[in-house]
Amino acid sequence: MLAGHPALGAVPAVVARLMAAMVEGSTEPKALVTAYMVVGAVAVTCAADVSVGDDDLRAELIQGALRTLGRQPR
Repeated sequence: MLAGHPALGAVPAVVARLMAAMVEGSTEPKALVTAYMVVGAVAVTCAADVSVGDDDLRAELIQGALRTLGRQPR
């Protein structure tokens, strides 16, 4: 029910764009599952009350996502 709330109407499109960027067109199960894991982990971490400053949180989220996806920072 919450997913259908009008205030969250843009979420599916945003997630779809994130997924497309992370899998780079791949349909391989490993790529898809890993990308969903990153999206979920970022959402849970951002919703948690983590005692970390915004800049550090952002940097660690990026580094963790890149590691999980097996990528290097650009």
